[in-house]
Amino acid sequence: MQSCARCGFVVYPAEKINCIDQNWHKACFHCDVCKMVLTPNNFVSHKKRPYCSVHNPRNNTFTSVYETPININAKKQSKATSELKYREDGDRFMSSFHSDTRSMEKARLASQVVSQVSSSESNWPIHPS
Repeated sequence: MQSCARCGFVVYPAEKINCIDQNWHKACFHCDVCKMVLTPNNFVSHKKRPYCSVHNPRNNTFTSVYETPININAKKQSKATSELKYREDGDRFMSSFHSDTRSMEKARLASQVVSQVSSSESNWPIHPS
């Protein structure tokens, strides 16, 4: 029996993929970077290791698309903007929440005053006319 190039376990014919002059389990034949499962039709080989077309080391001068200086700066700016917007939304929520609680407090106090007045009126002696 032949062993898998990634895990080293026996590869049976039903689960065997033969690519890059090696045998692989179907689940073991994935991109070395992102772990996306590959097929014989969508893989790229570099130094006898499988990669997806996005992570092909020959195409990438940077290790990742996100590490270009322009993208790093754009990422920092978008993060700062989103944090600012989050704070503004939070302040707007807090102000509307507090105004709601203030109006509820005023209504509660008004109902207490009304109940006190009505209870004091009921304690007045009633004189027959």
